[in-house]
Amino acid sequence: MAETSNRGEWGSQLQFTLAVAGYVIGLGNIWRFPALAYNHGGGAFLVPYVTCSLLCGMPLLFLELCIGQYTQLGPSKAFYVFRPAFQGIGWAMACIANLTCIYYNVIVAWSMVYLFYILTGQNDSISVCANEWNRKSGQYCVSYIEDQKCLQTQNLTYYFNGTCHNETMKIYVESTPEYLNRTMSAVEQFFENHVLERSSGINEIGSFNWKVAVSLFIAWAITALTILYGVQFLGKMAYVTSTVPYVIMVAFFIRAITLEGSEIGIRYYLTEPQWEYVLKLDTWRAALNQICYSLGLGFGNLLSLASYNPIRHNCYRDAMLFAFIDTAMSVFGGTTVFATLGVLSQQQGKPISRVVQEGTSLAFIAYPETISRLPWPAFWSFCFFLTIFLIGVGSQCAMAEGVTTSFLDQFPTARKHRILIVIGVCLFDFLVGLIICTGAGIYWFTLFNNYSASFGLCIAILAEVYMILVSYGVRRWRDDMSAMFDKPRTIFGKIFGPVGSFMKINWMFISPLMLFLVSIMIIKSMFADDDVYGRDTFVHIFPYWSKIVGCILGILPALMLPIFFFYNVHYFKKLGKPFSELFEIQEGHPAFNRRKISKRNGSTQNGSNFVMNQVHPVEER
Repeated sequence: MAETSNRGEWGSQLQFTLAVAGYVIGLGNIWRFPALAYNHGGGAFLVPYVTCSLLCGMPLLFLELCIGQYTQLGPSKAFYVFRPAFQGIGWAMACIANLTCIYYNVIVAWSMVYLFYILTGQNDSISVCANEWNRKSGQYCVSYIEDQKCLQTQNLTYYFNGTCHNETMKIYVESTPEYLNRTMSAVEQFFENHVLERSSGINEIGSFNWKVAVSLFIAWAITALTILYGVQFLGKMAYVTSTVPYVIMVAFFIRAITLEGSEIGIRYYLTEPQWEYVLKLDTWRAALNQICYSLGLGFGNLLSLASYNPIRHNCYRDAMLFAFIDTAMSVFGGTTVFATLGVLSQQQGKPISRVVQEGTSLAFIAYPETISRLPWPAFWSFCFFLTIFLIGVGSQCAMAEGVTTSFLDQFPTARKHRILIVIGVCLFDFLVGLIICTGAGIYWFTLFNNYSASFGLCIAILAEVYMILVSYGVRRWRDDMSAMFDKPRTIFGKIFGPVGSFMKINWMFISPLMLFLVSIMIIKSMFADDDVYGRDTFVHIFPYWSKIVGCILGILPALMLPIFFFYNVHYFKKLGKPFSELFEIQEGHPAFNRRKISKRNGSTQNGSNFVMNQVHPVEER
């Protein structure tokens, strides 16, 4: 594996653990998961989510870590050395990661806009109703801070439509749909009307959002510089991005659950879920899709990060740890968000399901609302949006690293132009992302979020499982894994260990079946369901042409499989190699040398046994 000799490696196993933790446990837990739970029955969503995590998430996470660690290659070459016919799997993963990078960094850019307001002493603007963006036609601003001002200055308890009122006015507003359906919290108006500068629909481009565009450029510059400094710098950066945010999140959790009204949201989330959602297939589709998204399955980034590990690293322990922490963090972050939604529900007099108009923006509404009720709100605002920034950068750098690793592993001679490759990838994604820096940006963001990691993601993972367990062979793969892990010594290890029966059964039957069913549901959703943003009086239904764009985003990664299959058919034919060679291991695979010896001697011995003796010498056990 000469190609990998100058790829680099982690400075320590702790760096790898923190880097993967920073990638796996990210914005998907504090932004995407609460949004999905909000749209799929609150706490009822936990049932399919935890089930999918146990039966699909952890086993597939372990599989991808093993592939990268065993081959010491990124996705573009790892699948090639197993079976050249399936090289497109790696490029499908790189395509998914790149599409996700385009809009994921926009979240980092949004957090930078908030940080700018905080650092320039304008934190109060986020949660009060006295700004120009609060006067958008047709909306009534409500604010906890304004309520407190009314109480202190006029001994009145309710702020509405620019005036202080008594409790009677609040009761009247809450009983009058004409007013109630048009009320919005100040923090939601800040995000919708000022940060996004949202237009009325995707057909209306609106003005160019310079503040988000400049922030996005800075975010991509940080991403490029981090990747250029190499994998060891990424590991060192993980000491900050994978630890500091969670200390801050604990503080928010404690404050959120102690606010008046928080019990309304916690009941909705944990003790009074809408159980009918558990029986809906769409809830299970969303849960499994979120598991893949949150853990980073099918993106190729886990494979890339693991490829810098020693081959004997215990990635089975890592897979269990990451899957558990990911689920726990999602539940934890969801509790904080729903506790705050309970507070907003009490303040606005609306049911939880109607408190905010769109789940995508939950983290940028619920958390700032909590912060506005804390002592020293500017300090806590800074901590929170710094958390969003650090978590986002950690995940974004890991994804972008996976994309560039794919290029550099595919074309080893390009490593001398690594700087240009990294800058080229980041610049391309930045330019495409400018479409999200317009008044219609949030609608484009929604399209990318709904489609880029959906159908193509399931197809890539299904193809990955098929290639390893069927084409390559489950027996060969288990032998390969024996090269990395000790053989099980106990009954428990033989069943639940890294080479145990549970993993074999799961990879061969449970995970493929779940992914296949989800793929069918995604296809139905792609072509039959409307794309929407918002709800109630603020709902926007996407036009038909945007559905076509979304379907292209969803199908594009899957096209990498046939494209690279025919490319390698042509390439092998040009080299004079037989078609059957497309389904044999190639140079770079740890068992390749043994295969050559076996062919020369006419032996049928499994080539993987050779690498077991090379990497894991036979010893007395």
